[in-house]
Amino acid sequence: MKHLISLCKILIGVVMFTIISLCMLILYSDATFKDVFTCGRVSILQTQKSYSNEIVIDTSYLLTNGGVKNLTEKLIASIASKRPKWRLIILTNKNALHDKFKNLSNVENIKIIPVCSNYNYFCDFYMREFYNLLTCGILRDKLTQLFAYNNICIDNKIDLLWDPCGEFALNDFALPTVHTFHDLAYIDLPYCFTDTRRNWLIKNAKRIIKHDTKIITVSDFTKRRMTKFFHRKDIEVIPICLAQRIKGRGQTNQQILQRFDLVPRKYFLYTAALWQHKNHKRLIRAFRLFQNIYKTDIRLVMVGAYGHSERLKQYVKGLKQNDPDILFTDFLPDEQLNQLLANALAFIYPSLYEGFGMPILEAMAMGIPVLCSRVASLPEVAGSAAYFFNPLDVNDIAHAMYKIVTDTKLRYELIDRGYQQSAKFSDTDYMINRYISVLEQAMKNH
Repeated sequence: MKHLISLCKILIGVVMFTIISLCMLILYSDATFKDVFTCGRVSILQTQKSYSNEIVIDTSYLLTNGGVKNLTEKLIASIASKRPKWRLIILTNKNALHDKFKNLSNVENIKIIPVCSNYNYFCDFYMREFYNLLTCGILRDKLTQLFAYNNICIDNKIDLLWDPCGEFALNDFALPTVHTFHDLAYIDLPYCFTDTRRNWLIKNAKRIIKHDTKIITVSDFTKRRMTKFFHRKDIEVIPICLAQRIKGRGQTNQQILQRFDLVPRKYFLYTAALWQHKNHKRLIRAFRLFQNIYKTDIRLVMVGAYGHSERLKQYVKGLKQNDPDILFTDFLPDEQLNQLLANALAFIYPSLYEGFGMPILEAMAMGIPVLCSRVASLPEVAGSAAYFFNPLDVNDIAHAMYKIVTDTKLRYELIDRGYQQSAKFSDTDYMINRYISVLEQAMKNH
């Protein structure tokens, strides 16, 4: 009898703990009670038209505009066009700050489904660890389906799971699974992540690497890092071939330049979200050093989404009042970005870490000289077409600015080399066909 009472107390404690945990999930995320108690289930309406393959593409972790969003949208649109018999089901975040792929909403073989945010580490890490501990692994896979979308795929007989963003939301390894890894910043730059987020990313990356049917990376640098850390060698490298994504220079739109009070060839341009590893603070210090020494009328323009760093956001907002030579704008549509890029004196890219580095190729394709960090994947992507500097050395960054302003010969050499280098990453059709081939192999060989 005593044992029975003890068991009942334990069961009551477990139930109470679970209820409290679910309430905390509701409180600290944007999920609703409906989301939780329907196991995150989303209705995928069947159509009268039959498809040879149905693919779920999870972009629910993709919250802001940027290079990954641009690449993902281009891939989905092109694959849908080239494979009209494939049905592409896009899971996008209800609270994403981008346009949620509205340009694809009218494509016949694409269905876009907004889902509750799973960008929540209490849900993704703490709850999973609790269930692992509680069940000792016996019921782990079933219970963690409460916080995943794999029941969508099982219920609807999906042929493939594809995560083009590298955030590991999908985890049904009974199905062919493809993940695109863009970088391993959470391993190489641990100080840019909270311990909880970093542990979660590493834990799930190991699981993905072990079980995934196919792994894609965007550079040889990222493949080398993955091979060293995760010990998996059969990784497909598919570079991002979107150097021509932003249209050619064309005629200068004075209205756009006037809106930002800019003069052609009188500013450096940097495009990057406001993340810690993008190195905005050192760039600003280097630019102030450059101005103090050389007394030029050159300005610094930084374009990019604010990201999640409140400290950096407040720092940049303070600059708007204290330093008129430094301009920071939020994310800009391509038409405006085209004009700012086309009329820049030079494009500067001081990032501390990149898995690829698409912006430098976009600048090269526009005929704009590039100043660039000598780190990570950037030497691989830029080749000999950029003037490199040490991104940790403010003096070196300032010197690079001085060189491009004063050395006309160097500027024209970099422009010519830039055209040649960007041409190597301009065959978008080749990139699309490589992705299609990997997806087909995953479905065929699983």
